[in-house]
Amino acid sequence: MFVRLAAAIFLAASFAMPAQAADLMVIAPAPTSVEPAPVAGPLPACADPKVVNAALKFSNSAEPVYRAERVAVIDNVFEERLDVNDPSPLARRYCRGRAVLEDGRVTAAFFRLEEQGGFVGLGWSVNVCLEGYDKWRVYDGFCRTARAAPLR
Repeated sequence: MFVRLAAAIFLAASFAMPAQAADLMVIAPAPTSVEPAPVAGPLPACADPKVVNAALKFSNSAEPVYRAERVAVIDNVFEERLDVNDPSPLARRYCRGRAVLEDGRVTAAFFRLEEQGGFVGLGWSVNVCLEGYDKWRVYDGFCRTARAAPLR
């Protein structure tokens, strides 16, 4: 019985004592200045050739029943707005350009670049909506979900 009591006291004492080797505490000084976060993260510019080529590939990979013709070129690309932390912490860049279809018709192309939208959240992704060719309203009426929302 004495052995059991001694073992119980030893175990209780070992759990009650703080661990010495594993609890190294280092107190870092408070930062003197705050570095601003990167504005757009890894998102490329709207007119970057990688973005334009990704937009062409995205729009031309759509099912033929979704739109009439393939897109030959997207040009006159500019940024409409960049949203960071509004409402999502991921950056979104809203772009607009002119899409020329293979049959010569011209329409507006709205596309949204999304940070961490690539495969398993790496890189960026692009979604494209051609004005007047979203007959199934995948991007809502008038490409609303691919456009920048109106400012409040």
